[in-house]
Amino acid sequence: MELPNSGMHFSRMRVVGLHSLAMFFLSWMTLFYLKNGVTLILASSLSIPVEFSFYKPTYLIPPTLWNPDMVKLLFISPQLVALVFAIACFVVVFNVNRYVGLLKIFFIWGFVHGWAQCFGGMLVGMLTNTGFGFAADWMYLFDTMKLVLSLMSLFMLFAGGFLISHSWQMSINIYYNEVTEDMFPRFLFFQVTLVALVGVLVLILLRMPAPVGLQYVVPMLVVMLLPVSLKGNGFSDLQFDGLDRSFRLQFWLVVFAALALVVTRVVFGFGLRFGSLADPL
Repeated sequence: MELPNSGMHFSRMRVVGLHSLAMFFLSWMTLFYLKNGVTLILASSLSIPVEFSFYKPTYLIPPTLWNPDMVKLLFISPQLVALVFAIACFVVVFNVNRYVGLLKIFFIWGFVHGWAQCFGGMLVGMLTNTGFGFAADWMYLFDTMKLVLSLMSLFMLFAGGFLISHSWQMSINIYYNEVTEDMFPRFLFFQVTLVALVGVLVLILLRMPAPVGLQYVVPMLVVMLLPVSLKGNGFSDLQFDGLDRSFRLQFWLVVFAALALVVTRVVFGFGLRFGSLADPL
């Protein structure tokens, strides 16, 4: 006997995927602006002019003016901001797991973006000597320590995936009030896996011509979500409330996310410069 609202046909899954993709980009842009804002504050405090592109900030000072404290502050702070953002999003998700509403998806993706950019950025930075890896070189870390930090970052990526898997499971209550075990693989494919693959591909294309080392950070999100996909067959039946669910596409949300992404890409494509060339503090 078919459960109420248990239809998993393509028209419904398309709505699930589009809503999730919109939240994917909105949460990514929120972290993007947050990181750039913190970078601007730190660079201004050091009297360092900075130019923001869509894929990285460029500090407009000669290499001879760099010192270890400046490098650590400017190249490690993005990972710290991403981590704080991820933790804040997870706290929200933990408290609203059983609530019905699309905004929950924003915070789940926010945790994924923040966690992946923190530990994925550390891992890629160590391998390519960019970002966090550049700061590690200035801290004169031995290769053994870099290897340990790389392995720890990889472990934390997978740990984050397992940590958020339950929230992805509970997100099905946005669309269904009764769920059987066999519904999860298809739902998670459209809600998580397909959105992650499409979102990562779009971001990589939009970030061109970013250096290869910086582009590698984006797919770390897919690596992090592997545990979610693997656990998709292990979720049990769930029953929520008896309220009706809607599969109506929130067209305004999709359009807003698309326009915000396009505007951000165009504006930062020209480069935003702040500060003037002067000796840093």
